[in-house]
Amino acid sequence: MIKKKILYLDTPLDPPGGGQISLYYILQRLKEKFNIKVFIPYDCEFFYWLKNEKIDTEIVPIQNLFFKINEFKPDIIHCNSATTKYTFISVCSAKILKIPFIWHNRTLDTALWKEKLIAKLATKIIVISDAVKEKFKSFEDKIVKIYNAVDTKVFKPTDVSFLKKELKISENKKIVGSISRLDWWKGYDLFLEVAKKISEISNDILFIIAGDGPEKKKLIDFVKKHNLSSKVMFLGFQKNIVEIINLCDIILNLSTKPEPFGRTIIETMSCGKVVIATDLGGPKEIIDNGIDGFLVEPKVENVCKIILQVLSDRELYQKISFSARKKVEQKFSLDKQIYQINMLYQEVINENIGGL
Repeated sequence: MIKKKILYLDTPLDPPGGGQISLYYILQRLKEKFNIKVFIPYDCEFFYWLKNEKIDTEIVPIQNLFFKINEFKPDIIHCNSATTKYTFISVCSAKILKIPFIWHNRTLDTALWKEKLIAKLATKIIVISDAVKEKFKSFEDKIVKIYNAVDTKVFKPTDVSFLKKELKISENKKIVGSISRLDWWKGYDLFLEVAKKISEISNDILFIIAGDGPEKKKLIDFVKKHNLSSKVMFLGFQKNIVEIINLCDIILNLSTKPEPFGRTIIETMSCGKVVIATDLGGPKEIIDNGIDGFLVEPKVENVCKIILQVLSDRELYQKISFSARKKVEQKFSLDKQIYQINMLYQEVINENIGGL
């Protein structure tokens, strides 16, 4: 049987962000089932991620996009890019070439008429949460909600005591971490204010930041200014996310504007760790407050209170840990996501055959 050809398009962040990580897992799972090709417009780290996985990936500048799409002649175009010129040219190309176009939209930011035009031209729109779905309420018939997912066989409770030794962290230290790109809206100002406040109360808690981005220098300057160098550790961009999560007792996701979803949240929950997230956007759809994690207002006092409560109550910690892992297995597993994408591909292909 001839494999269907799926073309994936993205305009990756560098280093790769949550959208790229989500696409990476999808491609890993589907590369044997379909004839897959990936187009991106420039050289970046994500390109080498895919090459290392032996996923057929090409750097295709925007001016060559129509020609290269026509050359590959895919059965479906699956676009992982937001409202960019690359997305616009690809959806127009799909329309001209009569190729079904699936737009995987992962952002809450809106590009107004440009976004609406792409949505109008798209065959289907995958949204990752109700928060993202709200943008496309006038395209209800095209929307398919498929949550971001995590491989529960990879993201699981794991002994990483060796990592504490490598990082020279004492065994009795409790660790509160955050893992994301260092952008202003990711709430690292709040994270450091929390670290500062708790360091005045306890010497037993270490705060770690795993990530890189435009806010890094500002955050390092804050730590130096407030003499927090022994309380806050910067790990830089990390690929070993499973190990970093398992190193931590608590992961904070303190975004100060609504999250479209919150990939780190489900990864943390899958590892049986406690997550505390601000109650903005996607996290409200993931976490049942006080049952499998915590939702808080983005205020220093609120976050500090829950951190200290969770770290001092072992029974509460274990209860949250168990419920978190169970929820991910039921609702956010990679198996479930891949099944939903496969079903969508089949539906779109069948509709396109029927429309020819």
